[in-house]
Amino acid sequence: MPFSASHSVCSHAFGQARGAAQATACLSNVKQICLGALMLSQDYNGTYKLTAEGFKKSLMPYIKNNGVFKRPGDGGRAASYSFNGNLAGIRLAKIQAPAAGRCVFDSG
Repeated sequence: MPFSASHSVCSHAFGQARGAAQATACLSNVKQICLGALMLSQDYNGTYKLTAEGFKKSLMPYIKNNGVFKRPGDGGRAASYSFNGNLAGIRLAKIQAPAAGRCVFDSG
């Protein structure tokens, strides 16, 4: 196999591996943000005391890692993820189908 062909195959494989690693890191970030939101809600008797605009500041005492709010490879914005504003002020027990909704989503 000529060098250029093997280099192309390796580059493609490394690109796929990098993409998988970034997806795993992104999933981990969303999990950390959601766990922080749940911890905050427990401090307020099971109510989401978050807003879409101020969720990052509210969660910092629970997460303590500013890097969690940035998607891997995302350079421009202050935060790559957003809180679902429809959940602001909602008690966790009132959510009918928690698995069907989104607490945090990728805002990119």
